[in-house]
Amino acid sequence: MSVVINNILLISRGYIPDPITRIKVIRNEEIGRLSNPTTLRETFYIKHPAIGSVSLYVDPYTYSSTASLKTSATTDRVFLYNATLQSCTFPKSADKSIRPAQFKLVYASYEYTEKIPYIFSNEELVSFLPNAISYLNNNFSKTFVYITGTISTFTVNISDNDGMELIARSLAVIVRKYYASEQMRYGLGVAFKGPMTSIDSKTQLNVYNDITNKLEQSIKDLIDEEKLKSGGSGQTVDIYNEDDVTT
Repeated sequence: MSVVINNILLISRGYIPDPITRIKVIRNEEIGRLSNPTTLRETFYIKHPAIGSVSLYVDPYTYSSTASLKTSATTDRVFLYNATLQSCTFPKSADKSIRPAQFKLVYASYEYTEKIPYIFSNEELVSFLPNAISYLNNNFSKTFVYITGTISTFTVNISDNDGMELIARSLAVIVRKYYASEQMRYGLGVAFKGPMTSIDSKTQLNVYNDITNKLEQSIKDLIDEEKLKSGGSGQTVDIYNEDDVTT
């Protein structure tokens, strides 16, 4: 998949919304208890591949990751982190840095990318792109040219980030409308009240459609901003001075 198309899909998923992943925050996850003698290094493993930094807490101190225990100072509270193995290794007493006390619990804090269920695959979203681009060309006089194809061969002429944002929002509008009409076949938009129970998905549909309408309006606003940035020709108002008036 091209970088441009991939970015369009990622941006659009935020508007649909239909994310594939999200950043999950882990705080104070217990990963073990120190048991080795202080003369030995001791290794613990976090449960997920971290993005960004990892920190460990062993009462009463917080320890940060380092690339080398050998080069650490005597006042450092650090551990050796191996991103590939997801391992955290505390120093031994022969190392310069401070080693936590034996028999203490070890807690990890980090973030990782969590995979979550999603509705539309990338292949499905790409199949909506021709309609999304036609929507912009027909309704807002845009001139996007695209070459249809599979997820790896679809191309579109985009010269800047604004164009990519427009197509992403347009794609989200098309997909949201498709999803709403599809769900209406299964009862979305029905209000029913009986003696023992009541069902009201009409309100839910109205809210959903209202958000879609606002998204459409945001497309128009973005295009209007583009016109102002481009410095298009406009009309001027003549200013007259009464002293220049002659009879």
